[in-house]
Amino acid sequence: MEVRDFKSGQGGLFFYEPTGEILKEQTCLHEFGEQKFRGELQRMQDLNEYLSKNPLTLNGDIYRYLVRKFNNRSLSHGGRLYGGYSAQEKCYRASATIAGEPIVQLDVKASFLFIRAALGNVNLGEGSGDPYGQLPFVVDEHSRKFAKALLSAMISSGGTKQNMPPKIRNKFPEIVTKSTTMRTFQEPILQIFPFLEKEVDGLHVMYRESEAILKVLELGMEWSIPAWPLHDCIFVRKRDLHIGVEMIKTGFEEEIGFRPTISVNPLDGSPEYDI
Repeated sequence: MEVRDFKSGQGGLFFYEPTGEILKEQTCLHEFGEQKFRGELQRMQDLNEYLSKNPLTLNGDIYRYLVRKFNNRSLSHGGRLYGGYSAQEKCYRASATIAGEPIVQLDVKASFLFIRAALGNVNLGEGSGDPYGQLPFVVDEHSRKFAKALLSAMISSGGTKQNMPPKIRNKFPEIVTKSTTMRTFQEPILQIFPFLEKEVDGLHVMYRESEAILKVLELGMEWSIPAWPLHDCIFVRKRDLHIGVEMIKTGFEEEIGFRPTISVNPLDGSPEYDI
């Protein structure tokens, strides 16, 4: 479900996926509750009004608003923010601007795992290093990408899986060989991250992540730091780098209870680093 016309005083049309059914405002008020629905709508209208004055320009395209997409006809499932620029090639970010100024990219390190851990009262943020690096089968960047993909799949499915997802098996054939099974990797994962044994709906984890990101963007309005999101990262003006990092840490701490580690990508060819 997403806001299709943020400029409309009535909130425009609301689209429910995957059926394609269009929900009118009165239907949404009835199904989701007037206070909750109007509150969520107002948050997006306020944010989009601010962002429209601080547009993101990427690859010659200008973006002025976001939509928030929920799942399962619920305002507490999913809820990620999208801006139409998600599919743009990464190479264009180096020349992108916010309100005409160059940008940097700030990523929440191991965001999905960090949030799932926080729901189990475990801090994988500041001072904990790279969570994926704690796994015995992570020996280089490629195996780290494998661990990230596998853990994301586990969290999305509630915490554990019986079988290796075919997409991951096909993408990492040199790691997922005929002699390995899901158990080969899941056992050490659960030894390091035992909180995953308790089932938690993956869409709820995604919702908590989206709430934290939205909180960060709302702090941006308060602090006069325009920020544009891309899943678990945000773009801010280069001159706002340090306050942008603090903005993310503060927003996540308020929503999740812990301060994350932030990976800074200067987007100018210089190395990324963590704060």
